[in-house]
Amino acid sequence: MEEEKEKLKHYSTDALLGVLVRAGADVDTIVTLDKEELIDLCLVVRGFKEGSLPKKVVKEMTMVEMMQMMMLREEQMKREHMEREEKQSERDEQKEEKQRDREELMKREMMDREERMRKEQREWQKQMIDRQVTGQEMVKEEAVRERERKTREEESAGTRIKKFGDIMKNVLPKMPVEDVELPLYLESVEAMFDLYRVPDDLKCALLMPFLSEKAKKLIRRLPANQMDTYVKLKAALLREFRLTPQQYRAQFVKAEKVGT
Repeated sequence: MEEEKEKLKHYSTDALLGVLVRAGADVDTIVTLDKEELIDLCLVVRGFKEGSLPKKVVKEMTMVEMMQMMMLREEQMKREHMEREEKQSERDEQKEEKQRDREELMKREMMDREERMRKEQREWQKQMIDRQVTGQEMVKEEAVRERERKTREEESAGTRIKKFGDIMKNVLPKMPVEDVELPLYLESVEAMFDLYRVPDDLKCALLMPFLSEKAKKLIRRLPANQMDTYVKLKAALLREFRLTPQQYRAQFVKAEKVGT
């Protein structure tokens, strides 16, 4: 009822009077009423409020007038019914339109989301390709630097070998042919290495030219890991020549006699 009352408040006074006249009210009586009273009577006429029109506002009518009034009221009810149906139809159409708008919006949002995902995928793939290219370039640059470093080291090693080689060729004797003289020979070599402060990584390379042919042949049969340092090379030579403790002792005695 409150909703209908709020709706009637927006009616003009003439519209309210028309509703009541069609319901059988006496126009001369109801024109004296204020708008609030007219609204209450309209609520009664439309069935939103219990009761009936007061006798003082009801017009005494003939049978013909009553029939006309009933016809008018029926027409009014039809019009109101049609208006309600039209409004309902409008509401349904608006609802359907809103639903279509929501579906269209959801469709556009989905398409936008898919496009963003495709764009992000393309960007990710591009980044991966860029990273691969960058990584390959870094590997190439590192390989170049490594080659340059090795070249510098080789040049440095070559320079160092030449420097100490020039010194050693004037001070190191050739390895003696006699096997038993090997320990004393190595001791003299080590003394020269210490005297001229030869780096450990150059000792093997510097000693090679001074070894006997027999020693060189033995060394060629050795694995590289047994002669990559002077200590290993010395041990390999002593082992390959199979010098016994007695030979060591005899060589020591001989050295003592030479010294005295």
